Amino acid sequence: MSNPVPPTPEKRALIDAYDQALKSAAERRAEEAAIRPHRRVRPFAWLLLALAVVVIGAIAVVQPPWVPWADRFDAKPEVEDASLRLAIGLEAQRIVRFRRVHGALPERIEETGVPIPGIEYVKNGDSYLLRGTHGAAALTYRSTDSLRAFVGHSYDVLLRRGK
Repeated sequence: MSNPVPPTPEKRALIDAYDQALKSAAERRAEEAAIRPHRRVRPFAWLLLALAVVVIGAIAVVQPPWVPWADRFDAKPEVEDASLRLAIGLEAQRIVRFRRVHGALPERIEETGVPIPGIEYVKNGDSYLLRGTHGAAALTYRSTDSLRAFVGHSYDVLLRRGK
């Protein structure tokens, strides 16, 4: 085995400079760590955070009357009815568009796009009916009826619900 060749003075100077840079970087990190020590979150802070989450969750679930948004989530019968009428109206419009493009009624509602949950499509020859339920509301629309009359003032009912 041969002995390694000692580094030239230029290489030795580079090695020493590299070692010095590593040492000074380590010293700088140690000084910074001594100046601002790592802060731990105290158990009391975690307890306060957990308590706040529990209180906010309880308010969201119970919805006491003093909460300003509590009444916005109450589903009133006229709102349920209007929502269902608009959903059925949307499905009826999709069926009309399908019929216009393909020249026939779809065999299944899925052919018109992603169906709205709670609405059933029944094809009956050259006509169809849509049955839907939403909360306590249950409605049936026949394609022989006027869609405009079926939907009525549902938009107005939904616009007034928050007032």
